Amino acid sequence: MTPPTTPASATAAAVLSSDAITVLVLLLLAAAMVAGYIAACAIWPFARCRWCTGSGRKRSPTGRAWRDCGHCRGTGRRIRPGRLLLTSARDTHRRGTRPDRHRDRSRSWKDSAK
Repeated sequence: MTPPTTPASATAAAVLSSDAITVLVLLLLAAAMVAGYIAACAIWPFARCRWCTGSGRKRSPTGRAWRDCGHCRGTGRRIRPGRLLLTSARDTHRRGTRPDRHRDRSRSWKDSAK
């Protein structure tokens, strides 16, 4: 008598324990959240300023006058931390892959014309 055949997905699920499946689901969820944040930083690089709540103005210490917010300089916007990381990574990649146009600064333009 031959043993009954089971689909490959059923045997793979039987091998993984419920704890391993939970960890895998949590890792996939965290990866999806990080990917979503990176996409948001690429599409919307600016966020509302936390200190002036996006108005660009704050009350003076006396409470009578309005002043520009010192954190966002009156724009009401701030750059997201993820956007700063994306820009830094892009600039580092560009510096490492492109040739330096100003390699030899000791020679003047007059020397190169000869």
